[in-house]
Amino acid sequence: MDLSALKPASRTDDASSFEFVVVDGANAATLECMNDTRSRRLKGTYNTSNGYYAYAVVSAGKIIGDIWCASPRSIRSDPVHPDLGWLGIACGDNDAYMFDMYVSPDSRGKVVTSLLLGGALAHLKEQGFQRVYGFYEKANLPALWTHRLFGYKELPNRKITRLLLYMNSEVVA
Repeated sequence: MDLSALKPASRTDDASSFEFVVVDGANAATLECMNDTRSRRLKGTYNTSNGYYAYAVVSAGKIIGDIWCASPRSIRSDPVHPDLGWLGIACGDNDAYMFDMYVSPDSRGKVVTSLLLGGALAHLKEQGFQRVYGFYEKANLPALWTHRLFGYKELPNRKITRLLLYMNSEVVA
């Protein structure tokens, strides 16, 4: 997605009970207890130790959604994330890769996903990023429509095989 095309987000009354936060190595330990899901806590520890950071939506003191981000500004390896190699994407200095979006099941289909993705994209734009890449499985129709609503451009499909498991996938920019 070209961030110059990003339209300013409008905050609705539905979003007034949510807080948008950036999770990085500096505050990850403090925010860890706010995540109810053990797997998300472990993923947070792993990801922040690798230099990745997340955007999260908090409600009533709990993280109800997050999306992880990697960029050449925070990661000094090439590629900045293992997915990028098999996706055939090279992140430039002003590019970012967002991955592993999660919204708690009881918060899906509400304003949370738009607040999370919109807030993340707006923050990246404010930080001077020009382009953002993302990845989702082809069969994940809610992800497809969410990315389309935000103006992502779809790149060609990639056939991806992991441990003899076949996945149809879409790449978006």
